[in-house]
Amino acid sequence: MTSSHPISKLSPPLPGEKVPGVTFSYFNSRNRRHAFNFLMSEFRRSGITKAELAVRTGKSKAQISRLLGQPSNLTTDTMGELLFAMSGEELEYSGVDPFKHQAHQQVNYVRPQRLVSTPAGPVFEYEPIGASGGAIVPITIEINEAMAA
Repeated sequence: MTSSHPISKLSPPLPGEKVPGVTFSYFNSRNRRHAFNFLMSEFRRSGITKAELAVRTGKSKAQISRLLGQPSNLTTDTMGELLFAMSGEELEYSGVDPFKHQAHQQVNYVRPQRLVSTPAGPVFEYEPIGASGGAIVPITIEINEAMAA
């Protein structure tokens, strides 16, 4: 039995169109990971311990361990407090267009172009966005039985 699931295309916001929820979810997840990676980098650079950070922020050691344990939806206030307590610095903000930014040019943001059969099993072929010179470079992802179920 086969079933098809709607596959959303990540694209820049378009005039007069609602941005799909899956697009917001994708970028929210990326933002949480970027914020977490930034805080962890600053924490390592500061050379202080979690216990010292707890003292400086007035938070419990358990709270600090939770905040520095994995990406989460931190408020800007919490991010600012942690950064200031670590290094005496304040947050600075900027935006980057992920569809034009150099680091994302080879990232695949489009739905599968076709499902093809191979000796190893079915695979989806993708067409990446941002390939140099507009060249289409197929990307394949193998589908195992657990994924297809």
